[in-house]
Amino acid sequence: MIPSRFFLPLFCCAALAASAPESSAQLMEKPVAFSGPSAIQTFAEGTFFHLSLRTTYPEIPARMMELVPQLQRALAAAGLTNASPLQVVYHGMNGDPSKAFEMEVGVRVPKGTQASGGCQVRTLQAFTCATKVFTGSFSQIGKAYADLYSTLVASGKQPQPETRQMVLFWEGETSINNMLLIQIGIQ
Repeated sequence: MIPSRFFLPLFCCAALAASAPESSAQLMEKPVAFSGPSAIQTFAEGTFFHLSLRTTYPEIPARMMELVPQLQRALAAAGLTNASPLQVVYHGMNGDPSKAFEMEVGVRVPKGTQASGGCQVRTLQAFTCATKVFTGSFSQIGKAYADLYSTLVASGKQPQPETRQMVLFWEGETSINNMLLIQIGIQ
């Protein structure tokens, strides 16, 4: 008989083994970019401390270089040192690189946090979306978006005009180690 104190760890290991995803037959070495499978997820609402601007797709890297340091200074001034991953919210971005759209760059913060340092605070609504984890150089992210949009269309899902990215790890625009969670809103 197994002592009860070992039941939970054994149960967890058995559950993980039973539900483990199929492994790839090939381990990639030094890939320029790659992405995970597509999934539908719903993210809870939360308080969003952010900066807003209007931009175009080609301007995003330069604008991020301006906004992220400003956001970091505002977070430090507000005493918010343990912030969540950076989130970028796009409103109305489409395939036309010359068309301007609204972009917000920020982090989730505790409820009741006040605006400061030029940043605004609003409720980031719950978000049901198609997701894909992307790893690689920012120049390659368009392929992951195209794949996710294709998967949405093939699944009969209708994208909405809001798209988000959660920056899970960032080394620089050309780093193959960057990791983002792409989130395309669905209706």
